[in-house]
Amino acid sequence: TFERGITMANKARQIASGSFTSAATSVSDTFSIEPNTKQITLLGKFDRGASGGTAVKAYLQTTFDDGTTWQDVACIVFATTSAQKLISVAKDSKLAAVAGTDGTLADDTANAFFGQKWRLKMISTGTYVGPATLAAFIYESN
Repeated sequence: TFERGITMANKARQIASGSFTSAATSVSDTFSIEPNTKQITLLGKFDRGASGGTAVKAYLQTTFDDGTTWQDVACIVFATTSAQKLISVAKDSKLAAVAGTDGTLADDTANAFFGQKWRLKMISTGTYVGPATLAAFIYESN
């Protein structure tokens, strides 16, 4: 249990991993979340590799039409240093209407969409020597 009474539904669950040497786009398998989930935290663990590269962006995405279209929920960005980043999305957040995006949400931001299915889209730019790797995990809170 965390402060403010938030309880973790599950331990961290790895949802994707990728290895990058050049510009590429990849998507994870789809996954579901627990029905009573009120908050999702995305954790990205990035290892830059030996040198080079420009950026690796990880987009947590959801769908409302069984995978025909995907909407960005959160974006975390890694550049030329190894790092870990977290971003959380709360289901009951009140937002103004926003245009849906697929791989173009602003860097290190989030929306509060909770659809039927989920996935992670990873986009790398530049040439990484080493290679660069990204592992992504989610934590579900209720």
